[in-house]
Amino acid sequence: MAEKESTPFSMDPNDSDVGPDLSFAPLGLPTFEQIEELIKDEVIDADPYVTDQEDPQLNVSSSWIVGTDKFYRIPIGNVRCLTFGVRNIGWQAGGGWPVYRTYCPRSDRERAMRFPNLLAHQIVPVFGGFPWGGCNNPAQACGNRVTPVFFGVNDRPRNYGDNSGTFIVDIYSHSS
Repeated sequence: MAEKESTPFSMDPNDSDVGPDLSFAPLGLPTFEQIEELIKDEVIDADPYVTDQEDPQLNVSSSWIVGTDKFYRIPIGNVRCLTFGVRNIGWQAGGGWPVYRTYCPRSDRERAMRFPNLLAHQIVPVFGGFPWGGCNNPAQACGNRVTPVFFGVNDRPRNYGDNSGTFIVDIYSHSS
């Protein structure tokens, strides 16, 4: 499935203020405590991504390397609203799976996935009280709570250990 093209922000006053379009929205409605319970054994802090060859047009406040074997906490403090992009995607959901290079590599959902209402193997940001669905990249959204920020992939809970690869999360802005 081709990655959806989008502009970072819509200037249309009739658009929702939670993202570039309505396909990027919180799905399922577990409480943040339930989400934390789902990922608690698999959370580690992401490493900063630093290079001398950053593109000055990105206007990024920070960049983080995120693996696909766990959920990674982005150590920027607690937020309600976040504007971010994901790049340099390259991961595999275990031996024999293709190498994924897009934010939403599949168009199906599976009940056995950690977040069954989200697309299988999609990149999942978790903040503001929700796991966020949709395939916009870059994207912006505001939740209803101030929470830590996590990124990972939507896989079967027992299958994260065989995942390999990484992606980079660029944080453009955030607020509480």
